[in-house]
Amino acid sequence: GDRLHDAGIKTTEERVGLLKVLALEATDSWLHRRLEALRYAANEDPRKPRKLVFFAHHVRVMDRLEALLSKALGGTHRCVRIDGSCVGPQKTRLLDQFRDDPQTLVALCSIKACGVGMDGMQHVSDEAVFVEVPEDPMSYQQAQARLHRSGQQSSGSVSMIYLMATGSSGVRPVQRGASGSALSSLLAQCEACDSKQWARVHRKSQAIDRVMSGEVQRAVSARYTDAPVPPAGPSA
Repeated sequence: GDRLHDAGIKTTEERVGLLKVLALEATDSWLHRRLEALRYAANEDPRKPRKLVFFAHHVRVMDRLEALLSKALGGTHRCVRIDGSCVGPQKTRLLDQFRDDPQTLVALCSIKACGVGMDGMQHVSDEAVFVEVPEDPMSYQQAQARLHRSGQQSSGSVSMIYLMATGSSGVRPVQRGASGSALSSLLAQCEACDSKQWARVHRKSQAIDRVMSGEVQRAVSARYTDAPVPPAGPSA
């Protein structure tokens, strides 16, 4: 049977997220190198280090990613997690810790929970990593806006990194005894899911941008303006 399904992981989107974290757990992964550089920079300038924000969606993906980030940062540096369970004073306290504590270098945020009440990140961070592709363009635009807003310290420049699934990933089998063909099939399925989701979000984002820019209204107006004037009917 499907052990992932039996464990309650029923959607391909959640499988994609978990496989990405599994790949990031490798000691030679991009994440470990990036966190090593982050710790080094923080030790060089401990007064005001530039920090890193991670965005994810599924609870199990965030659970595993939180454990990975905490372990990779080591005992000296820390990670805060801000998700839908954090409200009011708790969310404010975690944001203050991320902004003000030089030892807290990473914030792990839920994509959906970061739309409101999240001001302050732009003062200490100019780089965000999306581990999962957002479900809709508004979610990912709101997430980006946590850093790309008034008060950004890095000359207004913000880096957004999107981790995409690929069939060539060196991810190990998710359970003992998994055959190579089954794993290849799973990776291919996840790659197709990520690509389709990204294309869908990108198309919707472009459509929203056209509406907001007035392009759609101008096109409709031009159709009416350019329409031929019907001939006058016979006079009474």
